[in-house]
Amino acid sequence: MNRFTTLLAQAWRQLLLAIGLLVALGFLMLWRITTAPKNFSLQELATKSNSFSWHKIWHNPINAPFTALERVSFLLFHPTSAIAIRLTPAIFGGATIILFYSILRFWFDTKTAILGSSLLACTSWFLSFARTNTPDILFMSILLLIGCSLWIKHSLHRNPILLLSAIIAGGSIYIPGMIWFLLIGAVWRWRSIQRELSRTKIWIRVLAVIMVVALVLPLGYAVYKQPSNIWTILGLPSHAPTVLTILRNFGDSVRSIFYNAPFNPAHTVGHQPVFGVFMDAMFFLGVYQLWRYQSLDRSRILIGVTLIGLVLTGFGVVSVAVLLPSLYLVVTLGIIYMLDLWYSVFPNNPIARTVGMTMLTLAVIFACTYQLRRYFVAWPNSPTTAAVFSHKDLPT
Repeated sequence: MNRFTTLLAQAWRQLLLAIGLLVALGFLMLWRITTAPKNFSLQELATKSNSFSWHKIWHNPINAPFTALERVSFLLFHPTSAIAIRLTPAIFGGATIILFYSILRFWFDTKTAILGSSLLACTSWFLSFARTNTPDILFMSILLLIGCSLWIKHSLHRNPILLLSAIIAGGSIYIPGMIWFLLIGAVWRWRSIQRELSRTKIWIRVLAVIMVVALVLPLGYAVYKQPSNIWTILGLPSHAPTVLTILRNFGDSVRSIFYNAPFNPAHTVGHQPVFGVFMDAMFFLGVYQLWRYQSLDRSRILIGVTLIGLVLTGFGVVSVAVLLPSLYLVVTLGIIYMLDLWYSVFPNNPIARTVGMTMLTLAVIFACTYQLRRYFVAWPNSPTTAAVFSHKDLPT
């Protein structure tokens, strides 16, 4: 009891900060989730139909981590209620921000992690993925794979981390295109993986293999029954697209991020891109940071993940959502570079350093406010959004 009291006395500020951030995140994920927008899109209803029974999930296990959790929500709430339909993406969205914050906190510090996570959490495109009933939010589980690589390398508790990583790897294969990140990452870090595996117990390694095989068996059965599923797992179309189509999809992904997205009222108003002006500037500063420190593991991870994601979006199956985590990690690098420049001018002046941090924080707040207004005010009140989210009848 004395140890607990002492620990609480030492860490009460961190505890209050953690509670405050979690409450804010929960509010952001759930506020007006049943009414913004008020009705449903055809894609939401199709996802709901795929999740309506365990039988359907078994015979179509693509995106099973999403559909299985949604099936559980239907057991807890009435299947026709909006909260039951949209709770699952909100849970995955909240978990994405927590993972994003944890990775930033591991690489940098708490202030940087809060600023970077706030930018991602308040982005209108992220909110549309996290608050509408589509499995696109699963593409951001690339953060889980990045987290696993960091945990295995730096944790002293390698045995339980290996088992957890096996579960994550097995579940990730159900997400279209995610197998490429696993395979390319394994080839790239094969020697490091062998070294880390040698530090775990043999029965843990055997158990990890068994867990992966057991998790993948339903997917293998689905591929056996319907061989065309293999293309979806690979994140590739069943019919080979033309080079022009691939280049057009690739270009659409790039311009969706930076300056002029294709018309897509399911996610944004008009042609609004993912980034605003502030994020554009921070991103290019972050790219400069990657170039300066290209030998660091985190730089190679971010470059590799972004390039693989861009290639996959070119085939038109994988959503642009797969790019958001790595791009916002690069944005955070730009924020760090801005602070470093300011601190290099005023290395010993606490007032000037505080002013610099305050100005950058205000810029982040203004960027977040703009994105929130775009999502909660402009988007649900747009006539084009109302036309897409105009369906009330929920098929079962």
